[in-house]
Amino acid sequence: MAQIGPKEGSAIESKLSPEMRELARRIYDEHRHYVPIAPGMVNQVYRNGLIAKKTIDRDHYIRMQGSKNYYREYVDGGLVVHRDDTHLHLGSCKTFAHPPYGSNREYRGEKGQDYNVRLTLAELATGTDDCGFCTILYQGIQDNRKFWILKWARIKWIDSHPHSNPAEAGEKQPWFEEYWSFIQGEQSVNEEEISLFLKFPKGHPYVDVHMNMAPFHFAPENALREPIADLEYYTTPGAPSPWAAFGPAPHIDSWILHNECINQILDWMNNCEENHLACTQRVEPGAPSRLLRINWPTDETSEKGQPPHVRLEATNSGVDYQYVALSHCWANTKPLMTVDSNIAEHGIRVPWDKLSQAIREAIVLTCALGLEYIWIDSLCIIQNDVRDWENELTNMGMVYGNAAVVFAAHGPDLGFEKVPLRPIQDPGKPKDNPVYCRQKIAHRSLFSAPIDTDSWFGRAWCMQERIFARRIVHFGGFCEELYFECNKGVTCECSRVSGTTSGKKHDDLTLKSQVTTALRLIREHPESLATSHELWATYVKICEDYTARGVTYANDTLPAISALMGTLARYLGEYYAGLWQRHFLLSLQWEALDTSQCSRQETFVAPSFSWASRSGAVI
Repeated sequence: MAQIGPKEGSAIESKLSPEMRELARRIYDEHRHYVPIAPGMVNQVYRNGLIAKKTIDRDHYIRMQGSKNYYREYVDGGLVVHRDDTHLHLGSCKTFAHPPYGSNREYRGEKGQDYNVRLTLAELATGTDDCGFCTILYQGIQDNRKFWILKWARIKWIDSHPHSNPAEAGEKQPWFEEYWSFIQGEQSVNEEEISLFLKFPKGHPYVDVHMNMAPFHFAPENALREPIADLEYYTTPGAPSPWAAFGPAPHIDSWILHNECINQILDWMNNCEENHLACTQRVEPGAPSRLLRINWPTDETSEKGQPPHVRLEATNSGVDYQYVALSHCWANTKPLMTVDSNIAEHGIRVPWDKLSQAIREAIVLTCALGLEYIWIDSLCIIQNDVRDWENELTNMGMVYGNAAVVFAAHGPDLGFEKVPLRPIQDPGKPKDNPVYCRQKIAHRSLFSAPIDTDSWFGRAWCMQERIFARRIVHFGGFCEELYFECNKGVTCECSRVSGTTSGKKHDDLTLKSQVTTALRLIREHPESLATSHELWATYVKICEDYTARGVTYANDTLPAISALMGTLARYLGEYYAGLWQRHFLLSLQWEALDTSQCSRQETFVAPSFSWASRSGAVI
């Protein structure tokens, strides 16, 4: 048997007293059961490579590191699954310990926390022979294969080409060619290479499955490694499963243009318009210089399936236009642009066959919501006219702030087609209510700081667009469901995020809601020192969030946030390339968050005293 504890004569063992050494070896020899020790020895035991813990009655116990068995105890009706039980398998499953069929008892980990299990996909597959729970988990993973196989291929290629250029590989995507037979399902993946992390959250009736490439361990080089997939399992409300880990949750509509989905968006918009005072006040009166007008063919003689007629129109002052604005990453959506040579053509008709999928879907959805106009920057601004571009740049706050709703496109399309509902059942229990599996919905992305510079959340231009918008519907990309965001909070289809920002912790507020609140307070109490300090603190958060984002061209660093800075200038004084007149000394106290990721801009952007003179996040 391999030795688990410290080797004899090692540095660790030499620090132990003879009594502790004898006690540790006796623990190991007695199958690593817990034994009581004196309270005063806990810190010494922990420092010398052993693990100390307290049980419910606060008696002290120790054990050797590395043990993989379990023991059990019942607390408040729940089953706490600990390490160091010689009986590994709880229930009837031979693969891993999980709540048995028909049991409502909650499983918890050590100290009553989340219960977590690690195993490979191959190990889970062996459990499908005689365990319904393993069968449902495995089938859900296979049903979502077309979504995680692409990430599997990407990570597989990167691991086998460690010296490749990440930017070049990301553009050419060579893994498609090398692993095409796997992507198409002609070849099976090695399931031993896929590591599963099963999480049974404390107090929640569901199980999450995180998939990674094995071997996976929490090493620094793996800290930012993207998982292959995060899956969640659930049942239809009112139709519970005998497996308690599959709790109820609403379905996500599989097609955005379904009446139910369109009505949901309209309900969100109408509720916001009628009940949220903070969302009805426009930034300033006015309309964009140009809008795209959409006319859908209604003539019965028109050819069936004919696309809408879209043309670029100059707006008239004094008209209250109800329009949609699109916020998107050009690298994803590949938009058609209006330039000097085609503006006359676009004034007659924008060619439908030249529009990318995201633009087409945004236009179709605008019509489905009963609106006639949409503003898209690539088409409504003359892209090769510097004067026109600069004029429109100063109006970005008004453009996004006065839109009836903003569509945020997080991917190359709006994700009209979602994952279809596929019921999963244990073949041995065909009369049980079905279970469903889907990609886990990443709610935290709406509240957390950017973690990359490529996604919609990580692009610099999208930040002020999000802040100015009174209402946003998030589509595509990470969004496996619809999110509705306004100045009062965030809600979603699955209802796990719902409600206004009032009463929430500061960490649970979006930066959008924080900025909106700070501006409202300074308008209501302009002489208040407290509101002035709150606005300054909010600016610091804006700066930290913004500098973590990416721009394609360094010269866009200041223009991409200029409209928002113009709004803050009414209360913070003159603005000097990222620094404020009224807080000049404080504005100078910035530093790089990570010096290895921060460098001087290649071209002149701002004076060296400004954070804008360097790329990378600052604090």
